Amino acid sequence: MARIHAAIVVACAAAIAPAQAPAHAQWPRPVEDSLTIATVSFHWLDSASGRPDLIKEEIAVYTEQAIDDGVTLIARSAAQSVREDVPIQRRRVVVDGKETEVVIAPEREFGVGGIELGARVRLREAGPWIISAQGVFGVPGSGENRINERFGEGGGDTDLRLQAGRALKDGAFVAASGGWRNRRGEDRDEIRLDLTAGRPLERGVHIFVQSYSVWSTRGGPRAASDYSGHRLQASILLPVTRRSRLQIGALATVRSDNMARERAVTISLWRRF
Repeated sequence: MARIHAAIVVACAAAIAPAQAPAHAQWPRPVEDSLTIATVSFHWLDSASGRPDLIKEEIAVYTEQAIDDGVTLIARSAAQSVREDVPIQRRRVVVDGKETEVVIAPEREFGVGGIELGARVRLREAGPWIISAQGVFGVPGSGENRINERFGEGGGDTDLRLQAGRALKDGAFVAASGGWRNRRGEDRDEIRLDLTAGRPLERGVHIFVQSYSVWSTRGGPRAASDYSGHRLQASILLPVTRRSRLQIGALATVRSDNMARERAVTISLWRRF
C-alpha cells in the first residue's frame, strides 16, 4: 500500500473541520432539544496533477444534544473509504510455464475517522447577537485524523473556538467560528476560520454559503512544511417532514498551499428530536 499511503500524506485535506457541519453550529440548542445529521459525501482530491489522485467516500453522523439552556454537547464520527483514482489493469503473466491474466485493482483503505466529542456554551445573547465558546477533543481512529496524515495516524487534537452569530431581516443570518487547534506539540498547530451566511426562501427552503479556512502555525518535532487551505461550499436545505430536512451541497477548494485541492458533493438528512 506504499503508493496510496504516499498520496494520503498529501491529499487528506478533508480532515479540516467537517464541511458537513450544520450551518447553525454557532447557536446552542434549546434545553432538551437534539439534532442529528447523517451525511453521505463523495470527495475528489488531487495534489498537483490536475486530476484526482484519490477518491474518498464517507458516511458521517453529527449530533447535538442540549443538556441546559446554554450548554450543548456535540459529537461526530465517520466511516471512510479512500481509493486511488486509476482504472483496473489487466496483465498477462507466465506462471509455472502457463500464461494467465492478472487483474490489478486500485488500492483502497477503509477506516473510521473524524471522531470528535465536545461542548458548546453560550457566553452572551444580546438582541440579534449570540456569542458562544466551543471545545472539541479529537479521538484517534483508523481513518482520517489530521490534515496531511496517513489513515490511522495522529489524532487526539483539541479544537477551541469562539463563535458569533447575528440574525438579519427575514430570517437570514451570518456567523463566524474561529479558533486554534492544538496538535499535541508534535506537528504544526492550526488556526481555523469558518464563515456562514444563510437565508430562507419560500416554503421552508433555505440556502447556505460557507467557507472553511485553515493555516498552520509553529512547528513541532515532527512538523513538515507550512500549509494552508480555503474551501467554499454552497448548499440548499429542503423540508421533508415537520422535523426532517434534506441538505444538498457542493464544495470546492479555492486556494491551497501544500494541501490537496478538493471537490465534493454532499447529501445530508437533518432530524430534530
